[in-house]
Amino acid sequence: MVAKQYSVAEVNPELMQQLGLSGTLNLRQADADLIKKALVSQANYIFLTGNPGIGKTPAIVEFLKSKIDEGFLFFYVIPRKQVYLDIIYKFKNEETGELCDRRLIAINTNGYFIA
Repeated sequence: MVAKQYSVAEVNPELMQQLGLSGTLNLRQADADLIKKALVSQANYIFLTGNPGIGKTPAIVEFLKSKIDEGFLFFYVIPRKQVYLDIIYKFKNEETGELCDRRLIAINTNGYFIA
């Protein structure tokens, strides 16, 4: 049996205009677009928070993968090991299991080391 995938409700057109977004987007797509807008802004830091599953991590990974040739420093602070493993997985090549680019370096630690 195949599970049905349900999409999130569409964003109100008035709110879309206020946020500077165009087209017809559901909440998850709109959230991803706002994250990408913040990533190309002049902000030195971006603090993202939100419910699990709204698309924060995939939006960031997609953006960063498009900037590999430019270079970037991605400092990701998370309290749970599984979330860290999830983001590293998103940077891996599905066929080889290796990071998608040899220039990427992933360094991690945990509370035991920091404390």
